Amino acid sequence: MADLAIHPDVAEALSIAQKNESSENLIKFIQKVSEKKERSCSEFVLDFAVKLISEGSDILKLENFKVLEEAFLAAIECKALDWANAFLIKINDHIPKSPKSIRYLAMFQEASGNPEEAKNLYRECIKADPEDTAAYRRLAAYLRDSDLVDEAIQTLNKALEMDMSDTQIWFELSDIYLAHMNYKQAAYCFEEILVQKPTNYLYNLKYGEILYSIGGGENLILARKYFSKAIALNDKSTGSTNNSVKAIWSLLETCKKLESMGRKYKDEVNEELIEMCKEKLTKAYSKESKFDIEELK
Repeated sequence: MADLAIHPDVAEALSIAQKNESSENLIKFIQKVSEKKERSCSEFVLDFAVKLISEGSDILKLENFKVLEEAFLAAIECKALDWANAFLIKINDHIPKSPKSIRYLAMFQEASGNPEEAKNLYRECIKADPEDTAAYRRLAAYLRDSDLVDEAIQTLNKALEMDMSDTQIWFELSDIYLAHMNYKQAAYCFEEILVQKPTNYLYNLKYGEILYSIGGGENLILARKYFSKAIALNDKSTGSTNNSVKAIWSLLETCKKLESMGRKYKDEVNEELIEMCKEKLTKAYSKESKFDIEELK
C-alpha cells in the first residue's frame, strides 16, 4: 500500500505502474510525480527510469525532459551518483549553462561531498535567477548542515518572499525550529502548510504533535482536533486503523492529559474520544497481544 504522505494521484499512478510495467505507465507515473512535486517516491522513480532506459525508451530526449529531471533528482536522493551523473550530462545537453542546470550541478557536487563548490554554485544560481526558490532551499540546507542556522532561516525567509505557498520551504523552516525546540514558530509554519494541504494525514498529525509540545489547555484542545482529523483522514483513505495507530495514541494521550487538568477541560467530547481510541487500538492490536487496553483507564 502506498504511503499516506503520497499524493492520491501519485499513489494511483504508482499502483497502475506496479501492476503493469509498460513504458507508458512508467512514464505517466514519473510525470505525475513531477506534476505533484512528490519527493517521497525516489526509489520508484529511479527504478522505473532505469527500466525504461534498459528497454530502449527515449526518456533522455528533450520531449521527455520532465521525466529526465525527476530521474536525476531521484538518483541524487538515492545516492546513485553514477546514474545522477549520466542524467546530468543529458540535462546539460538540453539546457546548457542555465540556472536550472547550474542548480542541478550544485546538487550533484553536494551529493559527491563537495559542499563548498555546491554553496558557490547555489549562490551563482540565485544571482542568475533571484526567484529560484529551489536554489534558496538547497543553500539553506547547506548552511544548516554547516551550523549556520540563522543564515539558513534568513535564506528560507527570502525564498518565502518569492512564493508564500511553497510548502517545502515552510516544512524545512519548521524542521529547523523543531530542532531548536522553537515550537511556536514551528506551529506557525505548519499553519501555513495546512492552508495548502489540509487533507494530508502526516501534516495534521505533525501539527497536533507540535501543539501538544507547546502545552496548555487551549493548545491541547486544538491538538485533539488535529489528531482526530488525522485519524478521520486515514479512515477515509484506507479504511484501516493500522496506519493511524500513532495518531490514535497521540489523541488518547492528549485527552487523558486534558482530563487531568481539572473540570474546565473535562467534557463529553473528551470521554467519547477516549472510548473511540480504546476501541480502535483494540482492533489494531492482535488478540494475542499481551497489552491490555483497559489498563489505560
